[in-house]
Amino acid sequence: MIKTILEEIKSNYKNFHDGLVLEVNYHPSNNGFKQGSIAIATVLLQAKNHQTDKIERVKIIFEEVVKFNFFESPQFCSSVIFEAFIGTIENLIVFDFFALQVDGRDKLAEDPKSSFVIHCKKIKFEKQPSEGPTLFLPPSEV
Repeated sequence: MIKTILEEIKSNYKNFHDGLVLEVNYHPSNNGFKQGSIAIATVLLQAKNHQTDKIERVKIIFEEVVKFNFFESPQFCSSVIFEAFIGTIENLIVFDFFALQVDGRDKLAEDPKSSFVIHCKKIKFEKQPSEGPTLFLPPSEV
């Protein structure tokens, strides 16, 4: 099931190239700070669906979060995604929204110094209704 969801995300949105991070929420626990608590993170993105050729808002829900790093970087904009690494490492789902380009082309890897990375055990995603104008502006044709 996890592979199917990841394959669907990759098929529709590729690596969220030139996508926008609109909102990030992290809940360290769903039942206080008791032992066995489950952390949840949600990320609202705006990205191009390559199947429909339309800009969409997508909410990704990360459940049983094991690692959550998000911090603003003074070196670059923390809300525009160049390309995200989406995959699995050691039975965990990994989304690195500011991944390393390994070969200078299409191969990506998790950046150990990434300013936005999530490791989790479960994932869901859902399309969201558009609210207001589209924030993503495709490059003009030259």
